[in-house]
Amino acid sequence: MAGVFLIIQEKYQAAFDLADVAVRLRPDNAFPYSVRAKAFSERGELERALQEYTRAIDLNPREWVYYTERGNVFRRMGRSEDAIADYKKSIEFHPTNEDAYINRGREFGLAGDYENAKEDFSKAIENKPDSADASLDRGIIYSLSEERKAQSDFQKAIEIF
Repeated sequence: MAGVFLIIQEKYQAAFDLADVAVRLRPDNAFPYSVRAKAFSERGELERALQEYTRAIDLNPREWVYYTERGNVFRRMGRSEDAIADYKKSIEFHPTNEDAYINRGREFGLAGDYENAKEDFSKAIENKPDSADASLDRGIIYSLSEERKAQSDFQKAIEIF
């Protein structure tokens, strides 16, 4: 956990070094790989982050957060299909994962798949009714197809902010 706090403090090298020690002591533990991955991701070293998240998933394939985070790396790399696949896997393990629904919805929206985008944003709102991000994003999608519903979502997002 100390590595996570170091990342929050933007001390990425210290987080990496601490996680590296943990990996050497317990190479079968997925968590330190995820800490290293997050440190790499925050430093913009996306290929290395991808490798570390993949290693964490190999060691603990049912941990939903690793799929969400790796999906975020894929998004940043422009690998939309891979990101969508990881968000789907994350949702399978954690069906109320708001972030995975929002990020997958954004990927669908960018691809012009507004129906799936609306479904994901709606599911995120169902899981977390006070999600300004999901309301705003769904409003944007509605604005492309259903203006009246867009106004309602934009109003809700304003009220939440």
